[in-house]
Amino acid sequence: MIGDKGFDAQKNHDVVHRVGALLITPLRNEKVPVWRTKGAGRKRLKRYFPNKKYHRRSKKETVWGVVKQGYGDAVRAIKFRMQKIDDT
Repeated sequence: MIGDKGFDAQKNHDVVHRVGALLITPLRNEKVPVWRTKGAGRKRLKRYFPNKKYHRRSKKETVWGVVKQGYGDAVRAIKFRMQKIDDT
């Protein structure tokens, strides 16, 4: 899972780890040394941050930005055909 700095909490890392995934978020306190960072997942991210995987997030954010710009903040339909129907 990929998220922004707002999702960097030990509780979030624990929940994602229980499912068997990895939460990739930039750590909020970058200047804190590794030995003072709590949590194995957060320490792993501090030592090796997968920049290539994290920056895939920008593509997703761009797509959602275009969708919101074209159709407003809320999209109420799942199928694209139904999203295009203008009910104003």
